[in-house]
Amino acid sequence: MSKKTLIASFIFGLAVICAQPKSLSAATPTLTGVWNLVFEPTSPNVLPNIPGLATFSADGTLQETDGAEAAPGSINAGTITTYGTPGHGHWEAFPSGTGFFILFDSLNVNSDATLNSRRTTQAAVTVSAGTGGAATLSGTYTTTVAMPDGGGTVTQSGNIKGNFVPAPALP
Repeated sequence: MSKKTLIASFIFGLAVICAQPKSLSAATPTLTGVWNLVFEPTSPNVLPNIPGLATFSADGTLQETDGAEAAPGSINAGTITTYGTPGHGHWEAFPSGTGFFILFDSLNVNSDATLNSRRTTQAAVTVSAGTGGAATLSGTYTTTVAMPDGGGTVTQSGNIKGNFVPAPALP
């Protein structure tokens, strides 16, 4: 085998190896990126659907915001108005590779900026890849609202759905 043929074979083989991970990763669903979400409460009582947005980073962190945080809420028959913060948390693939676990916290604060409660949301979702970058997610979630200093908890659960927001083509 000539030196030129050997070099050409090496370069071709390297190109094939480098191209493989890209094609394999394209077939593996992921949460990385921006998602439009809808939280559909089902328990303890049915409330309106809550729109949301989440950004899942490749390092396993996430930022989330939803309609329940955007508008002031009232508790205790409307006597205390609270304000919500965006959620911050983590996500990871299940060891089985069949879906993802999501965990994030957000705060509810009183009008004087003191802590009213902490909301912890856990979700288990699966992602379905679509054509042209269109992917969807679906699963279930549970949110636990904990009052400070052992003041009790309230739990809500439901379904979560989402649509991937593909990055726009750069000019």
